[in-house]
Amino acid sequence: MPFVYFFDVYRYNRATLGRNIHATKNTLTASARESNDWRSASGKKQMNVYDFDKTIYDGDSSIDFYVFNLKKSWIIALFMPAQLAAGLLYKLRLIDKTAMKQVFYAYFNLVPQIDRRLDEFWQQYSSRIKRFYQDTRSFDDVIISASPEFLLKPICDALDVQLIGSKVDKKTGAYTGKNCFGEEKVNRFKKAFPESTIDTFYSDSLSDEPLASISKHAVLVEGELLKPWPIKER
Repeated sequence: MPFVYFFDVYRYNRATLGRNIHATKNTLTASARESNDWRSASGKKQMNVYDFDKTIYDGDSSIDFYVFNLKKSWIIALFMPAQLAAGLLYKLRLIDKTAMKQVFYAYFNLVPQIDRRLDEFWQQYSSRIKRFYQDTRSFDDVIISASPEFLLKPICDALDVQLIGSKVDKKTGAYTGKNCFGEEKVNRFKKAFPESTIDTFYSDSLSDEPLASISKHAVLVEGELLKPWPIKER
């Protein structure tokens, strides 16, 4: 079932958003950047990797952005029947998650000046970045999320961290490749950072076991509480 949507070309003023991030960016000195502490014994770079939604962000950014737009443009409620139907088909395993999400994102077609809406959204919601992450983030952190990259890019730019997300075509709403979920997160990480390893991985969901399994350490995030990742027999 084809879905064709129109997406405005995305532009974003990072400086404007940056002023709305409550946490002050960590000071990174030249000596810290030149240190060998971030390399493993094999010589590969080690970095910390984080899921985004409900891990370093208090909520689901895709749902929050949808509700944010629904309050401003009630007309997007016209997409609800198709969205609910797609959700049901996914639960029945008749369509995959990527197809389901493409139907969900069709509402972008009725969002006026979506770039401005995205700007307004992060000005209001940037305060939902969790305190534990504001206090511990580093210049070489990587955020890996199933959410669209264009949605998370403004906040990740403001935090000055690297981002891997689902590739969603802004003009059609279609995915380029697979939804960045589960094993696909591992594939995307290895493709983007072939000479790197994961020191510590943080996520709120056990569905991220594939990334946790290739990490030196893994942490389960519940709110602001950090717990050891449940040990799984392999």
